[in-house]
Amino acid sequence: MMELDALALLVLPVMRITKKTRSNYQGAYTRYLAPNLGDMQIEQITSDDFSI
Repeated sequence: MMELDALALLVLPVMRITKKTRSNYQGAYTRYLAPNLGDMQIEQITSDDFSI
C-alpha cells in the first residue's frame, strides 16, 4: 500500500512540465490535498474525501 504523499513525491519530479508548473502543482498539493489526504493510503481515498 502507498500513501498519497509517497506517490506525489514519486510523480511530481518526473512529470514533463515546466519548473513553474511543477512549483504550482507542488504548492497546490501541499496546500489543498496533503493536509487531509497526504497520510491516507491511496486505496482508501474515495470521491467523498474530495467533497467540501
